[in-house]
Amino acid sequence: MKIQYIDGRRLKRGLIAGGRRLLQYTDQLNKINVFPVADSDTGTNMAGTIAAVIHGLNASSDRSVAVTTRVAADAAIMGARGNSGAILAQFFHGLAEEFHDKATVSSQAFAQGVRNAVGYAYQALSSPKEGTILTVLKSWGQSFSDHSNKTHDFLQAFNESLQSAKEALEHTTEKLPELKRAGVVDAGA
Repeated sequence: MKIQYIDGRRLKRGLIAGGRRLLQYTDQLNKINVFPVADSDTGTNMAGTIAAVIHGLNASSDRSVAVTTRVAADAAIMGARGNSGAILAQFFHGLAEEFHDKATVSSQAFAQGVRNAVGYAYQALSSPKEGTILTVLKSWGQSFSDHSNKTHDFLQAFNESLQSAKEALEHTTEKLPELKRAGVVDAGA
């Protein structure tokens, strides 16, 4: 069954499922945290940020993408912890700005919104660094856009673009010397 659009409920379910997955890896992310400093808190910071998003989304029953992205953004901003949490909050803020008047979005509109939201995350930082969550978001967003131009099926575009995100994550070690020395990928990414 093809998914040709997402509404607020579909997006909410996806964000909550992804957030719960992240929460399962909190300790592992803390163990590989070496950038920008090896303080073993990126997993905890990301978990705190995403837990706030999940809590906010659970309290919302609106069907529009506009409201769902605004709830996620506001919750992320209020619950943001650490650099990665702040970046994630800015990405959600960008999505909310992009979809401020949308009840549903097609895969192509979602792709454009994601690519623009990545720009919000970059602009929020005085000195953005490649090899972080920014790089992975940018790679995934571009890949999702490329795939959404070939198919109108969200599931197919997500599945195909996931590989680009994984590859970008693996290549973080080539972009940041701290990661290469430690032999780990970026914890926030």
